[in-house]
Amino acid sequence: MLPCNIYDYVKKQLGFFGPLKKCGRRLILFYTWLYRPFFIIDAINENDNKDFSKNFFAFVDEITARKAKVIISSREEYFKERFSKDIGEMDLKPCLLKIDSRYHAGSINEMLSRCQNTIIARYAKAFNVRKPNDFIASQLFQSLLFLRLYFEVYRNNQTPITSLYRHKIYKKYIDSCIQHYDEHSQLKLKRMLEKIPQLMIEQGKYDNLKMSDVTEDFECIKLFRRFSDDNFLTSRKIIENKGSIAEDEIEVISFTFDELRDYCLARSLVKNC
Repeated sequence: MLPCNIYDYVKKQLGFFGPLKKCGRRLILFYTWLYRPFFIIDAINENDNKDFSKNFFAFVDEITARKAKVIISSREEYFKERFSKDIGEMDLKPCLLKIDSRYHAGSINEMLSRCQNTIIARYAKAFNVRKPNDFIASQLFQSLLFLRLYFEVYRNNQTPITSLYRHKIYKKYIDSCIQHYDEHSQLKLKRMLEKIPQLMIEQGKYDNLKMSDVTEDFECIKLFRRFSDDNFLTSRKIIENKGSIAEDEIEVISFTFDELRDYCLARSLVKNC
C-alpha cells in the first residue's frame, strides 16, 4: 500500500541512499526528467488515508510534466467517488480506460483481447488447469476476483469445463478455505459463516459486524482470527466514539470482497425464506 508521503516511498523504491535520501522531491523530479521512467502503480483504492488522493495526483502531475509515464489501476466502484475530483485538477489530464468494457473499438479492443488471452494462459499454467473455451473465458472477465477463484477451485483439473455457475465457484472456494481444519473446527466455522450474513440482514449493516454479536466464545474467536487471516473474511480492531468519554476499542468482522459478501447474503436469504 502506498503511504501518504509519496516521495519518500519512491525514493526507497529507486534505491536512493545516504546524502541522496535528503534531497527528496527535487532529486526525484530531476531523475524523471533525465531518465523518463515508467511507473506502474496498482490498486490505489486500497489506501484509505484522507490526504492520499490529493498528494498522489499532485505527484503524478509533477512527474508526468517531466515526461515520466504512469499507469495506475483502481477498482471501478471507488474510482469516481474518491479520485475524480483530484484527477480533474491535474494539469495533464490522464487517459481513463475501463479495462473490462466491451464498447472499445479498433486497436484498443484488440489490445484487451491479447491481454485477456495472456492472463488466461498464465493462470491455466500456474494452477495446472485446462484452458477454458472462449465463452467461459469471456464470463470470467466479468470479475477479476471470479477469474482468480475459478482457477483456484479447479486447481490441477484437466477436465473440460463446459458450464459456469458463479455461486458454485464461490461455494467451492469457501469450502476449500474451511477444509484445512479439523472436523470440530469446521463445524464451528460453518455456524459462524451462516450467522454473519443473517446478522447483517437483521441489523441492516453490511460493512462490518461486532465480533461480540457473532460469538462471545473465546475459543471460537481465536479460531475465527486464524481463519480470517489472508482469507475472504477479516477481523480488525476499530475505535468507537474516539476522543470522548465513551471511547471504546471493539473487534469487528467484515468481508474482504463485496462479491463474496453478496453471495453469502443471497444464500442466507434463499435458505431462510
